[in-house]
Amino acid sequence: MITEPLARHRVSELNRGGARIFDAAAEGGVLLDSTGSRPELVMVPADEWYRLRSLTEAAWIVAAAVADGEAMLRGEKVEPRLAWLRLVPHDDLRDFLDDLGAAADLARDLENPEPVRQTLHRWRSTVEYILAGAPASKPVDWDEVVALPRPEGDAAAD
Repeated sequence: MITEPLARHRVSELNRGGARIFDAAAEGGVLLDSTGSRPELVMVPADEWYRLRSLTEAAWIVAAAVADGEAMLRGEKVEPRLAWLRLVPHDDLRDFLDDLGAAADLARDLENPEPVRQTLHRWRSTVEYILAGAPASKPVDWDEVVALPRPEGDAAAD
C-alpha cells in the first residue's frame, strides 16, 4: 500500500543527476513533473508495475463478475463477461459471488491478486467438471465409504 508521496522531480533533472533519480525510482518510485505536452509520469520498478497491473486487472474481473452474477441472480438476461459464468448452476451462483468477494478482500489486504486467481480457477474448474458430464453437487453418503487396503509389502502398513 502506498503510504508516502513519491519523490517529485523535473524531467530535465534526468540529464544532470539521472542516476540519483533512477536509484530513487528503484527504491519505490518517483514522480516526474508534467510539462506543457506531457502528463505527470511515474517511474517504478518493473516488478512493482506488473504487480499493480495484475491487481488492477483482478479488480476489473471481480467487478464484472459481481455485476453480471448479481444481474443473473435477479433473473436478468445478461451475457456475462466471463463466458463460463453462465454455466455455474443458479443454486451455486451466490456461493461463487461470496467466494469471489472474500478473495477480492484478501487480495486487497495482501496487495496480491493470487486469491482472486485461485478462486476463479476453482470455480472455472467446477464448470469444466460439469461440462464433462459430472454432476455439480452430489451428497456423499459417508456410510458407503469403503476403506481401501494398502498394497502388500507397503512399509507404512507395518
